[in-house]
Amino acid sequence: MMSLVPFLPRHRVLAQLAFCAAVSLVAACSVPPDVSQQNFVPILRVLDETEDRPWECAGYSDASVTCAVVSTMNAVPGGVRVVSQLALDRSVTLTVTDTLRAQNGQGCTDSRSAQVSVQGLADATLRRELEEVTLEVMRSHGTACVSYFRSADGFTVTSRLLDGSPIPDQPDLSVIFLKTRPDMRVFDPGPAE
Repeated sequence: MMSLVPFLPRHRVLAQLAFCAAVSLVAACSVPPDVSQQNFVPILRVLDETEDRPWECAGYSDASVTCAVVSTMNAVPGGVRVVSQLALDRSVTLTVTDTLRAQNGQGCTDSRSAQVSVQGLADATLRRELEEVTLEVMRSHGTACVSYFRSADGFTVTSRLLDGSPIPDQPDLSVIFLKTRPDMRVFDPGPAE
């Protein structure tokens, strides 16, 4: 894996955001201790239940009426195609596209089929570096399986590695589904405002 050390001093903020975003987008989060299996909702059922609300909003903020990450999901043979976006700054957007394999009601990926693109960044070298670092971070975790659990205001999305262990340093993620595309705020790896 490419070292982030020489990359961080020059573009520290964007590199840190891309690193956090890579893990948050596809390998969303670890299972919190209070998530009950009785609230588990298979990923294909989530798609059915939210068919009229195609925009998944992670980290919704009432204060700014924005989302930290905006995604769409579509059923494809054997799984779910996910396209997730987040704003690295006001003019730079990171997009990750991947296909999750439907497995035991979860969506699983090793990120080999993932595609990453950065829009709005004039520096082509930096754009390529951010794309490469993001993919490397995603793939460094191996296979991760995303699970949805019903919550009071939508769903809690969790992710574990194939061996069942949580992904390091990743909290659970609250998501809601909306009828229209929500605005994104600049990604902050901390809690919603």
